[in-house]
Amino acid sequence: MKKTVSSQTRFILLSLGLILCYFILGKTGLSFASINPSASAIWPPTGFAIAVLLLYGIRLWPVVFIGAFLVNITTSGTWATASGIALGNTLEAIAAALLVNKYAGGIHAFERPLNTVRLAFLAGVVATIISASIGTATLLLSGLTTPDQLINIWITWWMGDMGGAIIFTPLILLWHTSPRVSIKPFKAIEYMLLMIFLGFICYLLFITNFPHPYLFILPLIWAAFRFELRETATLLAIVMSVTTYATTHGRGPFFTHAMSVNEALLQLQIFMVIVGVTKLTVAAAVEDNKRIDQKLFAKERRFQALIEKNTDAVVLIDPGAVITYASPSTLTVLGYTSDEVTGKNGFSFIHEEDIPRAKDDLKKVVLHPNDPVIGNYRMRRKDGSWVWIETIGRNLLFDPAVQALVINFRDVTDRKKLEEAKDDFLMTAAHQLRAPLTAMRWNIESLFGHDIPKEFRTKLEQMYERNKQMIKAVNEVLDIAHIIQGKLPNNAEKTDIMMLINNQINEYAQFAKRRNITINLTGDTGSMWAIVDPKHFNDALGNLLSNAVKYSYDRSTVTVDIARVKNTATISISDSGIGIPKNEQGKMFTKFYRATNAKVADAQGNGLGLFIVKSYTEGWGGKVTLESPVIQDQGTKISITIPLIKGGT
Repeated sequence: MKKTVSSQTRFILLSLGLILCYFILGKTGLSFASINPSASAIWPPTGFAIAVLLLYGIRLWPVVFIGAFLVNITTSGTWATASGIALGNTLEAIAAALLVNKYAGGIHAFERPLNTVRLAFLAGVVATIISASIGTATLLLSGLTTPDQLINIWITWWMGDMGGAIIFTPLILLWHTSPRVSIKPFKAIEYMLLMIFLGFICYLLFITNFPHPYLFILPLIWAAFRFELRETATLLAIVMSVTTYATTHGRGPFFTHAMSVNEALLQLQIFMVIVGVTKLTVAAAVEDNKRIDQKLFAKERRFQALIEKNTDAVVLIDPGAVITYASPSTLTVLGYTSDEVTGKNGFSFIHEEDIPRAKDDLKKVVLHPNDPVIGNYRMRRKDGSWVWIETIGRNLLFDPAVQALVINFRDVTDRKKLEEAKDDFLMTAAHQLRAPLTAMRWNIESLFGHDIPKEFRTKLEQMYERNKQMIKAVNEVLDIAHIIQGKLPNNAEKTDIMMLINNQINEYAQFAKRRNITINLTGDTGSMWAIVDPKHFNDALGNLLSNAVKYSYDRSTVTVDIARVKNTATISISDSGIGIPKNEQGKMFTKFYRATNAKVADAQGNGLGLFIVKSYTEGWGGKVTLESPVIQDQGTKISITIPLIKGGT
């Protein structure tokens, strides 16, 4: 309960204080009225009222109404005229606050140059029409003015409110949002020099009658570029006060050629509105650029800190592989300082046997900006030793902040040794397993020649099939070990690949039949000659057919489509089975990887088939592509494209 009473008390005291401020500003403004007691070319309360509603909310509109009413009832007119004028002032402030909040960023309008212009237009030009129109109409209806004076009074009213909105609203908002003043000696001295310069201009204009008021632009530009936006708004208010005082006392360029004090004040208001909007916009642009620069500097510092403290080295290179930047970690990885590698060609550090592969990878980085490219090469350290380096290249040539190819690299020598040891182990284990498995197959085959009971024959057939699968898996492990070491036997010869395709389809026909699956051959089925290893081709096609049948739904179709385009042949194996998840497709051609849904559908499998298919195909100068789903969120299509012998039939 105490909190409620305290809150209400504070609200009442705030409201009374704001009403008093409005009243004082209003009486000050009307002291400049000349063509009508209720119309002044100088009207600060408009800026005050708009700022109050922006800061404290529209709910404080009664403060504006009561303040305006008290100003007018104590000046001239009746309760009715004072209420009408107060209504116009209140609606003006409400409209300005609503428009600025919606279209100009509210109290943060001065953080963006465009919002500063919007505030000046919406609050200074548009909303002030309301008060000028209602106020002059009230004066006319109450007999306090005549129709022939109406236009002059309306213009005076409108210009007075406009100047108040454009000059005093920014002053109040900026000091309210940033009230703390930090006095720095050099800045204080500079501000004193600025004020001296302003005083000198005032002397020229108002004492010597120098006829060029736009000299005021010079100190305002100084303030906009050297001080905060708040100081620029303050300087504008000072210029407004000084020029108003001088003009009403018959001095300065605005009074010299004017027919009356009111006309001089109107000229002053036009000048201040133009200068105020221009300089506040410039100051807002300067502040905005400062904020952007600070953000960029902070990002640059964070980026630099991450680069300098990262154990991975980073270099920036141009498309010709010339190093334009090297992070400090280059010293740790290669033993060179940043300065020692900058300006050098990156290929000069790579082992000559690995340079062709490195150039191919660089080409991929340049041609495929969205795809990081991973490479492994031997690189020379400063002490002359060679280390294995893993790189990740990204194309940021079109990023304005980088404009280079970014290469992250690390020393993976120890990992490479472990991988080589693992590969040697796999090869040794596979060799040792293959001999007894092959002997087992021969023994089982020899038993088939005897007259044995049917139930034993069934068991033998099952053992034989399992033995074939195990031998196939061991051979795949051996092939992978050979591929990794670059020692894969390749007995390539001129081969009619259509004959091999037909043989593989026939071989897997029984396997498919047990699943009620049909294998169809479509497309160009004429003879096609290519230089391939027949065994590897059979293995590759067998892997694709086996997967297509294994992961298809019962009573579906597997399609083998052959397409001949110029001197290439594309063999596509399509199924309508479980498909491959989108987020896993990029990993399907890596060693030992199996899709998650494939593991559920079939627990057997080693994840080597597609890796081997890709390795074989690329060894023939071809490529492999994968598409999934094929139709209605189901199915997979894997295609291998290989070159044909020119002129082969």
